[in-house]
Amino acid sequence: MKKNLFVLFYTLIIIAVGHAQKKQALQPNGYVISIAAKNIQNEKLLLYMQYGTSKKQIVTDSTVIKTNDQKIEFKEDKKIIGAIYFFKLASQSNPIELAIDNGARFSITINDKNIDNLQVNNNELNKDFINFQRQNKTTSIDVKTAARTVLIQKYPTSILNLYLAIENKIVAPIPTTDIEKIAYRDAYFNFMKRDDKRVYLLPNINKFLYRYIQILPVTNENYIANIDVALKGLDCNSKSYPVFAKYFLSNLTFFESKNLEKAYNHLYTNYVKDNPCKSFTNSDLNSYSNRFDTNQKVPMGATIPDAEFITKDSVAYSLSKIYTENDYTFIAFYSPSCPHCEEKMPQVAAYFNTATKRLPNKKIQLVAILNDVIEEKWQSFIIAKNLTNVLNLKSTDATRKYQQDLNAFSNPSYYLVDKTGTVLLKSFNTQALNELMQN
Repeated sequence: MKKNLFVLFYTLIIIAVGHAQKKQALQPNGYVISIAAKNIQNEKLLLYMQYGTSKKQIVTDSTVIKTNDQKIEFKEDKKIIGAIYFFKLASQSNPIELAIDNGARFSITINDKNIDNLQVNNNELNKDFINFQRQNKTTSIDVKTAARTVLIQKYPTSILNLYLAIENKIVAPIPTTDIEKIAYRDAYFNFMKRDDKRVYLLPNINKFLYRYIQILPVTNENYIANIDVALKGLDCNSKSYPVFAKYFLSNLTFFESKNLEKAYNHLYTNYVKDNPCKSFTNSDLNSYSNRFDTNQKVPMGATIPDAEFITKDSVAYSLSKIYTENDYTFIAFYSPSCPHCEEKMPQVAAYFNTATKRLPNKKIQLVAILNDVIEEKWQSFIIAKNLTNVLNLKSTDATRKYQQDLNAFSNPSYYLVDKTGTVLLKSFNTQALNELMQN
């Protein structure tokens, strides 16, 4: 009897597993969007994503409508990570957002060139989402938050849930006292899973993280704590890890005038340097490493090491002679063979040409230093890139010791110093330059 019961129990388990596997096998992957396009002949339809720390559009599907009544399909057969997609006519700037989870199947009708008139025919989630977009263009923050909350509760497993929950967090009021702000910062990510693989596809992740670093004043101490709360304990294999880390890195440059060098060193040393999960490319790591090395050799607030240079006519200059005669000196090391220098050096020259006129009470000197042993293209580069009104120098030191002292191996490299030679900035960051030189 016991044997028969065991056989029956085992058989039931096998049947249940078989049903589960069959059900899983029948679950569709990817997405299929059937589109009935009317009265938009010769228009191009685009379906794209915009995510991570870049504003670049990643087009996943597109087609040109050839007749005034045409049926087409946008589809993906492989399993996808749920994401917010943008759907629009290429000739127009305003898209409609669509929440597309793996397995999505629905149809759309477009009757004219006004994308706002788009109709979703058989997908309640995107019907609700589009109605939300239409109804909330001119409503207050509180009304929008309440409307989002309704959809969050209605669709607990969709990407729409995560997207709208993050939108609500972005507009949520920040507490007023420091103690409350610290507690709020420490609990900022509690409503979500930091390692959710859909996070890196979200188009609002930048705004979400910017709101996060604005909870407390932007200082080294606060920024280091921000980094730790977001990244500590997060598996570096998570797709969120490089998104968060790269965002913090880019904002450290954005806020460079606030001298967040300690925060950068902390982030690099603890979360970037070893790259155990290959979260960063070799090119990224070289850039991050170079900045870290520069921080070690010439910290912000230190006096820039002196070095000797000459003009093409062999007139000698030392850095110390130049900066003591000016309120601000911006030093740019470059190579004429560097593609990035070809782009940046004219921008640098144009900025400082304007800055000297905008700040007539400040004596500002731009110094462009050839950072290459080959001089063949030097003079033609100066003319071609509008550097003729700049103090153009080169080194006569065969060992180029200045490169070691200043970690000026990469091109272009930059330093802004004041009248005492104190390092104020180590990048061509126009916002930071404006803030620093207006003091």
